[in-house]
Amino acid sequence: MRHHWRGRSERHSEHCQGNECCELEKCPVTAADLRAGQKACIAHLGRGRSFRARMLGLGVRPGAEMKIINGAVNGPCLIEVNRRRVMLGHEMLSGIILEGENI
Repeated sequence: MRHHWRGRSERHSEHCQGNECCELEKCPVTAADLRAGQKACIAHLGRGRSFRARMLGLGVRPGAEMKIINGAVNGPCLIEVNRRRVMLGHEMLSGIILEGENI
């Protein structure tokens, strides 16, 4: 089954359903929004307790800087966090909420 990649603006419209628009700039940015070579700081980990435990076990922690090494738009992606390289799928990347001025 192929997943259709949804861009940040499409997720934004889902996020604001029925509400006054929160403006795209205020919508959360996830690791799935980054492209190869971009860096950002991890703000927090979403998607529940088991997801957070899995990410912490891999060394993906809030406050750490992550960099996208390479990956496909809708497939697995190689990231670097604290000098560790980890391969994560697109759905897992979308659970990592980021912060920073340059994203």
